[in-house]
Amino acid sequence: MATFYSYLQDDRGQTPEQEALVHRVASFIGAIESDQLVPGPLLDTQVIDDVHDILMLVGLKYEEMRQIQLDDGHARRVGWIAFDPVLAITPEIVFALNEPAARSFLLDLRGAVEMLQVIFQNDQYGCMIEVIAPRNASD
Repeated sequence: MATFYSYLQDDRGQTPEQEALVHRVASFIGAIESDQLVPGPLLDTQVIDDVHDILMLVGLKYEEMRQIQLDDGHARRVGWIAFDPVLAITPEIVFALNEPAARSFLLDLRGAVEMLQVIFQNDQYGCMIEVIAPRNASD
């Protein structure tokens, strides 16, 4: 079962540790190709199809995302998108997804973009989507 962590987390605001057999989809909002980013929602899932479904709806392909291998053994893929694909997400579109947590992730990402778009009123802003592979997974 997938788990969704909202953009507006609880008072602790702590990101849970990624479990060993789980893919994590993390989102960040800010200046494109910058390290000044606001964390968006997270999704943890054991089903790679959930990851592919999310990426498809925001216009990314897993295989085309930039791959990064970290010292801790996690493989990551990152991709950038403008606000437009996220703002095009609607409840009617995400209804097609099998996983309710994936639907919540995308709708929450849209809400976060709508809130932050007021601050980031510039074409140079968008979202970074990061997919962190499970530990011990070959990517």
